[in-house]
Amino acid sequence: MVADLCLRADVPADVSALSGAVSGYVVDPPAAARDALEPLMAAYDFIAAEHEGDIVFFHRDRRSTVTLSLGDLAAESAGAAFAQRGDAADKPIEARVRFLDPERDYLIASASARRLDRAEGGVVSVDAPLVLETEAAEALAGLVLAERRSASEALHLALGPDMIALEPGDHLAIADRDDIFRNFA
Repeated sequence: MVADLCLRADVPADVSALSGAVSGYVVDPPAAARDALEPLMAAYDFIAAEHEGDIVFFHRDRRSTVTLSLGDLAAESAGAAFAQRGDAADKPIEARVRFLDPERDYLIASASARRLDRAEGGVVSVDAPLVLETEAAEALAGLVLAERRSASEALHLALGPDMIALEPGDHLAIADRDDIFRNFA
């Protein structure tokens, strides 16, 4: 499905690292390739990155984690505060997913995931024109909630020349810490 959408957009893409099957998907024309890909990327937990002129798609959990030590940081990062955490009130407490339910004659259905604590925040909604089983839609809602909540935490640092091989999408960890971050630059 991803290869076909990229082919239609005349975008060279490598989809060899993707796995999974799509039961059904509705693309309402006219739609940009990016708009058509976003629900698939959320539902099947994959991302895209540019590599040597091509767009490469891969599942997030299949990337290895690079552990950084303080010696890997460039001099300008060594003394600066580089962690940034967004306001907890701005984080969503619920995610809702609308999908096509094959058990109900492909009518639109919804599933949600919600934090169980008393946190305050908004609701994020995803309209996925995908045919999904209810369990898969609930899992997608949980994934979207976790992703949106973690997106407010960022790590800003400059790395030395030894880390030039890092690419967007690589997972980074700091030695002696449990946090894992995804490289965006």
